[in-house]
Amino acid sequence: DEFAAIVGHMAEYVEDVSMGGVFLRCDDPLPVGTHVQLRFSILGDDVETIEGVGEVVNQRSGNKLGMGIRFVSLTPQSQKFLEKFCANQDSGDA
Repeated sequence: DEFAAIVGHMAEYVEDVSMGGVFLRCDDPLPVGTHVQLRFSILGDDVETIEGVGEVVNQRSGNKLGMGIRFVSLTPQSQKFLEKFCANQDSGDA
């Protein structure tokens, strides 16, 4: 398995965060099926860092160039923060 590291410090690159995954804007999306080590920040009440492993499940081109990443495993702290973050984003339909 190919393994790549994705480190995102700029909030504008991370979009559509859900319990299942994230869309990451980038100029050069990785191939579908690539496993990635994730570490990116989300601005909530404070800046929270999400860490774990994901898998690229799709790529987009055009205006929204980037890739969809499905979370494979997250650190317990990241999992707990995402549950709280997603509950606040939409009323539990995630």
